[in-house]
This record gives sequence, C-alpha cells and structure tokens, in this order.
Amino acid sequence: TRFSVLKSEAAILSTIGGKIKKTGTYIIIYNLRKMPNGELEFDFKKDPTDINIVEDETTTDNMLYARQDRINTKPHHVLLLRAYCAILFLRPKMQIFVRSVKVKTKLIKKSLSKTLVDTYKPHGVDKPQ
Repeated sequence: TRFSVLKSEAAILSTIGGKIKKTGTYIIIYNLRKMPNGELEFDFKKDPTDINIVEDETTTDNMLYARQDRINTKPHHVLLLRAYCAILFLRPKMQIFVRSVKVKTKLIKKSLSKTLVDTYKPHGVDKPQ
C-alpha cells in the first residue's frame, strides 16, 4: 500500500468488493482523464463485460494507419480491453478475467493473415565448443 492510491487494506477490500483470492493480480484503474466532450477516456457503461476505449476526436490516425482503407477502421484490440487481453500473450497459460468474465484467449500467430518465420543466424560469432 506504500505506492497505492488506496492507503489501507480495508480500502482495497472495499474497492474489490471483498472478493480476494490467495493468488492472482487485481488491476485498479483510476485517475482517468476527461475527453473534450466531458466523457472519461474509458467507457464502462457501453458493455457491462468489457472496457471500451473512447476515441478522441482531436487526434487523427493518419500517421498510425498509412493505408487509405484503414484510416476509418481500427482493430478491435485497440478499442476493447477484452480483445487486447485475448491476444496479449504468445502462448497464453493463465486465466484472464475482465469485469469478472473470463477472456477467451487466442493464439495471435494463428489469427494473423500473413505470417513470416524468420530464423536468425548470426555471422562472425564463434561456434560453441
């Protein structure tokens, strides 16, 4: 609790709702900024099982998405926390819950349309004896 916004164990338990387990990690999101329209940068009301990232009208994605057909389309993992957590790990071996609902993870390598395997072979390095 030294670096936490919640200064006591009782405050942490009341925030989590008393659902503490022996293992696992809880992430508490706080200190959100407000957008120019008055909304928070995360939308907790749109979907009760997910956290949506609100798009900011003041920024453009022209630099991020160079192709013309992608300027108005963002991938789901950019806007939805559940979709981001589903592809977060190369080999998912843990359970992830967002708003008390389990995330169905998927292998990112299998979901890409064009994959390339590159084997690195260093040159100029002595072979092990």
